[in-house]
Amino acid sequence: MKKSLALAFSLSLLAMTNAHAISTAECSSLTSELNKNYPSRINNFMTITGTFCLPGSPKPTLAYRGKFDQRKSELPPNPMASIDTDTQLKGWCTDPEQLNVFKLLNIKYIYYDREGAYVGEVLHKIESCRFWLQFNLVLSDITHQTPEWRVSQPATQCRRCAGLHGVDQRD
Repeated sequence: MKKSLALAFSLSLLAMTNAHAISTAECSSLTSELNKNYPSRINNFMTITGTFCLPGSPKPTLAYRGKFDQRKSELPPNPMASIDTDTQLKGWCTDPEQLNVFKLLNIKYIYYDREGAYVGEVLHKIESCRFWLQFNLVLSDITHQTPEWRVSQPATQCRRCAGLHGVDQRD
């Protein structure tokens, strides 16, 4: 799918002089290319059946149509909770090819049950990447500290801390 996405957008980008958005017609050309790869099973309870474009301002939305394997009545009370939106957003925000697409289009996932009844949707906009990247950079800083850094001991347990409880100190 990524290769088709990259190919379609490479062609679109060559034709554009302003890379801030693409037209709905260009988006529709992209979906024609993407739909060659669908339907595609994405996990043990859902299939992506295709894509389509929705007009919008200032840019159109690339919509993915997802289909749960069950009827709506068989789904859990909040079936949208089973959708890993963080992983979706991570892909759009961190993969260079997908990020280039995301700069030009909003991304929407619309979900239906196996009989075609609407279940819910998730809309991602490029502005969501700023929050996601900032949040994950903070987590990365916390969890990937080099061994020479540590969180200090309470002042009563560490003479070198000199009363700087909770402050990072170099060993």
